[in-house]
Amino acid sequence: MEGRNVTLATPMEKLEMKHTVNWTKEEDAKKIQIALWKNGLITTEESFKHVLQVDQQTGSLTFIRITRDLRGIYRVKIKQGEEVHSEIVFKITVYEPVCFPNIMKKEFNITNPPEEKICYVTCSVRNGPDVNLTWFNGLNQIISINNTVDLSMNLSLPLGIQPEKKGNYTCQAQNPVTSERKMLSLAHSLIFLSFIVNSTSPAPTTGPTYQEKNLIKFLYHSFIDATKVWWPVITLIPVLVIFL
Repeated sequence: MEGRNVTLATPMEKLEMKHTVNWTKEEDAKKIQIALWKNGLITTEESFKHVLQVDQQTGSLTFIRITRDLRGIYRVKIKQGEEVHSEIVFKITVYEPVCFPNIMKKEFNITNPPEEKICYVTCSVRNGPDVNLTWFNGLNQIISINNTVDLSMNLSLPLGIQPEKKGNYTCQAQNPVTSERKMLSLAHSLIFLSFIVNSTSPAPTTGPTYQEKNLIKFLYHSFIDATKVWWPVITLIPVLVIFL
């Protein structure tokens, strides 16, 4: 990840005077020498002096607070006299921490019968190399997307939710080094339900409508679920007051 130290290790435990360690970077089909260990002395190419260190004993190469400018192909060739002892190729890919995703309302699709009513929400995040955007319901993955064609455009993933179906919906943005999650809160769900009730309620009647009954039932069960979680804390408060 960008900003961390990264070490490219050699297989050597302790170099001797007969060894030579040559580090190169491949650019445009050319090999550019960036560091050399020879006769116990270390030589570093001028433009790399402030970003890398070579271990005196092993010849391993460490990038200090690596940046995306340093991604690429690196090669180390270790010689023992005139013979090649070993040669290793490294490929470095540097990622930024993934951004925090954002959830927003998109549109509503109100149809009959009521169970077909769907609330649409969209999760979006700033795009980047190997960024994936995924919707979860609990631990179950629902849908996922990535876009490697145009990294300048935000990554967006819509989701249709039936308000009658309960669940803990979460949007996750992830790349190979970091991930961030945002939950679809109860407040979002109440807004959607309220919108549907207000948009589909018939003329006033003497009793609650079908949609209002569903809303009341949803609020009641949500209150019961919340009470189960917070009840131990609520019952503990009087005890703490008496103790104090």
